[in-house]
Amino acid sequence: MQKLMIGEMIKSVAVERYKGSEQVKDVIGVLSTEIRASVTHYVKGFGPFYCFRGECCRELGLPMVRYVFPIVRYSVRRWPKEYGGPVFVQYMGLGATDYEADFMVKNELLKDSQSDL
Repeated sequence: MQKLMIGEMIKSVAVERYKGSEQVKDVIGVLSTEIRASVTHYVKGFGPFYCFRGECCRELGLPMVRYVFPIVRYSVRRWPKEYGGPVFVQYMGLGATDYEADFMVKNELLKDSQSDL
C-alpha cells in the first residue's frame, strides 16, 4: 500500500494508453521488439474481461486479441521536423486486424534493426 497525504492522488495505472487522434500529429517510437498480447471478451453493459478459455468461449464465442506495444511519445514543437522532450512512455494497443494488416509490414524494419530503442 502506498502512503499519501490528504489531497494527494495517484494514477490508477503505471503506464497510460496512447490515444492517437486525426487532429493531432504525434511522433512515437516503439521501445521494444518484445510485445504483449491480451485475449478478451466484451459484454455490453459489463465491458471487456480476460478470456479463461472455458465457459466464456462457449457462451460468447471466440475472444478478441489485442497486441500491446511499449512506446515513447515525443513532444512536437513544429511538425514534422521539430520534436523531442519532454517524452512520455505509454502503451499502444492494436486489434488483431490492424496488427496483421498494417503493423506486420512495418515490423520487418524493427526486426532488421536487431535492437530495442
